[in-house]
Amino acid sequence: MSHWPALNTMAFYGLGMLDLYHQGAFKSSKNSGENLGRGGFTKKAEDMYKFKVPQLYNLKDSPHYGHSASMKTIREVVRYKNLAIPENPNVLASALAAEFIPQNLTDSQIDDLVAFLTFGLRDPYLDRYEPTSVHSGNCIPANDPMSEVDLGCE
Repeated sequence: MSHWPALNTMAFYGLGMLDLYHQGAFKSSKNSGENLGRGGFTKKAEDMYKFKVPQLYNLKDSPHYGHSASMKTIREVVRYKNLAIPENPNVLASALAAEFIPQNLTDSQIDDLVAFLTFGLRDPYLDRYEPTSVHSGNCIPANDPMSEVDLGCE
């Protein structure tokens, strides 16, 4: 995976996580295109069950992890990726990322990685970068008229 300064990538990867409907997320159903990740939009076989990799900053502040919110802690995500056993029976092995292989980390290495992701990449004052206004006069952070309505900051 190629990483950018935000500690993420612009690529999409299949990690075999549960579909949205498995967790009741976003009122999704078994046949929702969102379950297919990028493939639900492009309709290309090579994009099925591939999702965008989120940034690693401030992961500690997230209430859920994985595109279906099937994991509740950073430790769960690290263990999942360490074992590399897909939890979604709908995802074919051919859709899984080549990097999704057992890592064979020890419990101590998992503890260290979880601590780094939890505290080493956390900036509790990230809001200091949020502008107080934008030239358009629109709502922060989205800066477009539709978000003004959606966020109720008209």
